Amino acid sequence: SPILLLFRRVRSCQGVAPRRRARTMSRIDTGPPLNVHKLTNVEAQRIMLILDETFIKLSLLSLIPGGQMPEDEVLPELIGPEIHQVLREQALLEQQYESVSNPASNEPVKGLPDFETLDDELRHSSRVVSRMLTEDRAIVDKVEASMGGFERDASMMKFLDTFKELKHQIFQKMSTSV
Repeated sequence: SPILLLFRRVRSCQGVAPRRRARTMSRIDTGPPLNVHKLTNVEAQRIMLILDETFIKLSLLSLIPGGQMPEDEVLPELIGPEIHQVLREQALLEQQYESVSNPASNEPVKGLPDFETLDDELRHSSRVVSRMLTEDRAIVDKVEASMGGFERDASMMKFLDTFKELKHQIFQKMSTSV
């Protein structure tokens, strides 16, 4: 993923001589220069809070199996028909997103929305599912129990580990006075 590649490139520059590091880092497009000011304590705490919330939401989303929901009658009874419908719609959107983003040929997939529309719908659905799981974490346990357990995706686990490490490094940098 682009985030992981960027993280690896930045990390590989640690411990490199400053002149070489500047040359290496200059190849990374960081966008326009930002008006940097020293963060207040409240701003730093807010950044860490946002990172913590993001990590929790990503962790919860990773516990729901992507693109697959059991068709039995047990799960809707356990979690309720409304929540089951939201999870089924999320799984369907994920399947459609995979089909549109990785087509077998370069022709558009018939009967599916375009990539941008699907991307917007998937973002909205992910927010809804994330909010739902944050409010009632028992949903994850019930889904897992009805599916007989499942393995989380290895790439997602790697991403979560990298995100956690990045969060720790940001905390260290913000708590170090200059």
